[in-house]
Order: sequence, then structure tokens, then C-alpha cells
Amino acid sequence: MTTSFQDCATASHPPSGAGDRAPAALRFGERQQHGGASVYRKSYDGTARLQIPGPSSGAGFLLGVSMTPEHRRRITRGELAGLHLFSQGDIYLRDLEDPYAAEVDAPFDFTLLEFSRDFFEAMADERIEPATVALSPVAARRDPVLPHLACALQPSLARPAETCALFVEQILVAMGAYLVHAYGGFVPAQTQPGLLSKVHEERAKAMLLSKVRGECSIPDIARECNMSASYFMKAFKKTTGQTPHQWMLSQRLARAQDYLRNSTLSLAEVATTCDFYDQSHFNRVFIQGTGMSPGVWRRQAA
Repeated sequence: MTTSFQDCATASHPPSGAGDRAPAALRFGERQQHGGASVYRKSYDGTARLQIPGPSSGAGFLLGVSMTPEHRRRITRGELAGLHLFSQGDIYLRDLEDPYAAEVDAPFDFTLLEFSRDFFEAMADERIEPATVALSPVAARRDPVLPHLACALQPSLARPAETCALFVEQILVAMGAYLVHAYGGFVPAQTQPGLLSKVHEERAKAMLLSKVRGECSIPDIARECNMSASYFMKAFKKTTGQTPHQWMLSQRLARAQDYLRNSTLSLAEVATTCDFYDQSHFNRVFIQGTGMSPGVWRRQAA
């Protein structure tokens, strides 16, 4: 696994909260739900042998990305059983409709993502019926893409209150499109995404601005533009030069700069007015976007 993923996994901390019925050493992070997909962290300290039952639920698919090296587990699928050794960044993927059980006697820390079958209908570049989605099960598999997408989710998992839902949705859409192509056998569309029409661009931007108030999602916007979610994201970036999240963030920063320049609102009031979680969150995003703090920017703009 690359150094960048190792740094990400080391810097991100395992979850500290425990589930209601979980052993004391088995910990779950806060689950973030986005439409038909959810993401959370799960870790175990390895103090005792752990049995993980997995009765079939028909809920969809579970993807796990190992955040730590040298994890092993014995996995049983029906009459098939085997010992699997996970390196840092290795993945497992299984259909939640299939029987599954695992026996673990070593520490682990996974980023877990659950995808409903309906989720994939809006994700890929071609029309997919949920009933036809079948992803190949894998365990302890090295994947060139998924660990890095999981790494991009870690700041959102570490600070869920400050999470930008649009950013997480973009990552989940990218993961969903990748999964159906890499593990579902669906061939990616060969046509390159074009520019959005003026009507679609204006409609998408209006909906993205309403997204700040939690009124829509990327699949909603793509549906209004009569295209898949993954195609929409590519076409939007080709049209504007920015991802939907980057564009929305730039609009919020421009709005904040207008208040800083033309009003007497305090920094905390500007943060609230422009839909940042708090002043600390506003400061971090503003520095990332402009290279200086809001206070310094305001003084220089005066």
C-alpha cells in the first residue's frame, strides 16, 4: 500500500464509541447515511476470539477497507471456509444476502460501507436494474482505487458534525460506479461525457445551492438532468472546471467574503450565515480556500 494511504490510516483514529450489544473491545464509529449508502468505522482490539455472525439480510453489499496491517480472519461462506490475511488497504466485498461468518483473533480496524441494491441504479453510466446487480465476493484483495477513496472519507468520519454531505456523496458515487464496473462486470460507457447544456448547468447550480439546506442530493440533481450520477459529476466538472462540491464551496466562500468586506457581522455570525458548522470550521475552510484566515482577509480587504 502506498505511503499516502499509510499516512492517512495512521492519522485517522479508530472509533471510540461502542454499539449497544457490542463487546467492550469491539467499537463502532458514527454511521453516516447518504441515500442508499452508509459509511462508518469498526475496530476490535483483539483481546479475545471474536465470532462475527452474518445472517443473510438482503440489504445489499458490504465493502470493508482495512486501515491496519496484519489482520487475519477465518471466513465461512456456506460450506466454504478459508483463512484470509489482510494487509493495510486490502478490501473485502460481500453480498449481504449470502450467509457469512467470520472468526477473528487479532486486532482490526475497518472502514465499512454498505450499499443498497437500489443505490447502484443511479450510480453507473448505463441503466442498471437493482435486481441484476451481482458483485463478486472477495477477501483480502489488493485494489488500486478503493483504499484511496476510503482515505478521502476519513476527515468526514473524524468530524461528522462538520461533514459536507455533498463531498461524501461524491465519494460514494465514485465508489459505486467503480464497484459495478470492477466487480460487477458492467462495461463502462465508451462515450466521453460532454458539456452540460445551459439549462442543465443552471438547474444543477440552483439545486446545489439548495443542497446547503439539505434539500437535494447528487442523484436527485442527476435525475433532473436526465443522466446518471457518475455521468453528471464528470459533465459538471468538464463544464465548470470544478466538482459539484468544489463549486458549492467556492460559492459559500464568495458569499462569506462579501459579508466580510461589506458588513459588520462578526466572524461567528458570518460562519453561521454562510452555513458553516461553527467559526472553527469556517476558519479551516477559509484558510484552505484562500491561504489566509477570515480575520486577516477582512483586514486586507478593508
